[in-house]
Amino acid sequence: MTAYKYSGKTIFILGAPRSGTSWLAKIFDAHPDVLYRHEPDILIRAEHIPFMCGEDQVRVHRREAEEWLNALAGSHRLKSAGSLPVFAKSFHTASQSAWRRSFVMVLKLLQQMPLLGRVANSIDVPDLVDLDSDAYKKLVIKSVSSMGRAGLIAAAAPASRIIIIVRHPCGQVASMLRGVHLAKFEHDIPLRELAQTPLAPRFGLTEEKLAAESFAGQLAWSWVIQNETAIEALKTAKHVKLVRHNDLAEQPEPTMRMLFEFCDLDWRPEVADFLTKSTRATGHEGYYDVKRDPIEASTKWRLELSETDIDTITRIASQSEVGQLFFTEEAESAIGARSTHGVDITNRVARPCRAPEGVSFTAFPPQVYLIGAQKAATTTLAEMLNQHPEITLSVPKEPDFFTNNWDQGLDWYRRCFGRLDTLLLDASTTYTMAEIGNPALRASDARAVNVPQRIYQLRPDAKFIYMVRDPAARIFSAYWHDVRERRETRSMRQVIAEDPSYLDPSYYFAQISRYLEYFDLDRFFFLRFEEFVRDPLLHTRRCAEFLGVAPFAFESERVRNESFRYNRLGRLTRDAVGLKWSKRISTSLRTVLPDRVYRSLKGVASQPLPRLGEEDRAWLTCLFQKDYEAFEELIRRWHSEANPAAPSPTSDVSPVAARSQRDIASTMVLDDFAGQAPER
Repeated sequence: MTAYKYSGKTIFILGAPRSGTSWLAKIFDAHPDVLYRHEPDILIRAEHIPFMCGEDQVRVHRREAEEWLNALAGSHRLKSAGSLPVFAKSFHTASQSAWRRSFVMVLKLLQQMPLLGRVANSIDVPDLVDLDSDAYKKLVIKSVSSMGRAGLIAAAAPASRIIIIVRHPCGQVASMLRGVHLAKFEHDIPLRELAQTPLAPRFGLTEEKLAAESFAGQLAWSWVIQNETAIEALKTAKHVKLVRHNDLAEQPEPTMRMLFEFCDLDWRPEVADFLTKSTRATGHEGYYDVKRDPIEASTKWRLELSETDIDTITRIASQSEVGQLFFTEEAESAIGARSTHGVDITNRVARPCRAPEGVSFTAFPPQVYLIGAQKAATTTLAEMLNQHPEITLSVPKEPDFFTNNWDQGLDWYRRCFGRLDTLLLDASTTYTMAEIGNPALRASDARAVNVPQRIYQLRPDAKFIYMVRDPAARIFSAYWHDVRERRETRSMRQVIAEDPSYLDPSYYFAQISRYLEYFDLDRFFFLRFEEFVRDPLLHTRRCAEFLGVAPFAFESERVRNESFRYNRLGRLTRDAVGLKWSKRISTSLRTVLPDRVYRSLKGVASQPLPRLGEEDRAWLTCLFQKDYEAFEELIRRWHSEANPAAPSPTSDVSPVAARSQRDIASTMVLDDFAGQAPER
């Protein structure tokens, strides 16, 4: 038998699923002297070792565990050695770091493709350093599957450091329930195995008793068994720290500095930089993202769980010793204090398991609607507004509740918002796509729905942001979007001739007039696309002032949904992998690559849109002339009556007659506007 070779260098980060282990582990991984393994025990399970080890089993399986830990340390598959983000390391040259990051990204892209995912998962990601060398200082192994083996790990690697992270049981259960809803987890708990764990008799747990609990109750018992088993097994172990997730969320730097000192790691600028970025993330986060608002993540359960579920979880978790970290006022308050288990604890006084006094839940239904226009930079504006801590953007950005998803009901709509204690923002552009002047339209068509009336019925105090664009440029951008999405093959003139409703979203006065039947003019903020793209920060601040939120230092977002068309290589790639997978690949690249690199790669597979000739532009502009003249008159009235602080709408050339330089560059239309079907 071979002893575990890296005991003195290893830091084990253990926790139940959805407890913040990934975020904590990635903060360690940001250190340039750290080598990282992400959940290698998912790949190397060691089925012969019990997943819940009592003291007797620790003695029996210690030698096997040493071999198992050696295997975990040497795991190089994509999952364990290629988790994102990939950080630069002191034991790599600049070229090695760049190559390794690129190699991981290629494998991650292959992982998303049909048939190639299994191949990508089977490829080793090299460390580019000898595991037995002194080039790196610490080896971090993160696991959400080995809480029941915590005592065995401590026995097999006695010189290692072990960090246990425990999340509030309501937070952990809420996150698990959300994962089940998103199909990340099965709606199933191994009740028999849970009832057969060594700690089950202490709580009188039987399979029948567990089956009688609600699903939230079953998850709460799983939280108790996993955390209590680990803490009990480590009560006599050395070099162990227990940290509460909410303390890490509320005091990230002091908590991490304490943990780094415990692990004999110095504090580095790279760590501080990642910690800052990971706690100030904006936009929508994925279920497994490590960049998110940590306080929101640790407290959002207060808005997600029902009172019944909260009561059930509290009843169950408070029976355990680990539950006392969250449900008693006597919980230790000093960082690094000793718990009754003899395990170091990072904590402060636990919060009560109820929503704080004074929190208003009248934010739902949403009060703010960014209603369009389509292809007028609404995505960029919405993401920038979402940076504000008092504003929450729906997920997806366009839930289309009042048009396409009305029948889903308010409970469905409510789940589109991560928080209900902020100003909620729905940015659905379908709300200004009403059919104009077509009485023959089927009543079932979403475009025939009276959206303003529906909003007024639910939210008579609603506010609206309406960003408009040169109508001709907007139609062109929308048309090429449909071409790129393979929804359109006809020429644009043919599309307009056969379906005049294609023009409807550019009839701005007709669209907004429907809203003015229900809402006063001072409930609206009007904005031009051409002005917004010249100074996004200025106009985002003006929108925020209109919404009445506190001043905030917004940061520029990467412009989203920029107009382009595929070149021949792009079309071949899209047709080879399919539209769905090509969009996934593009989204993955945009997320992980620097903006300059992403744009360069995008340029390989795309080309600018063809130019719109002046004759064709004049023809399109003529179609909207009367409507836009009426709209400009409305804007002048809005400026003088409802929003005198806004910049004058006549201070620049009319959007119908002029375009910003950026608009000209990014919205060039068909070479032959009336001609043949486009290349997509």
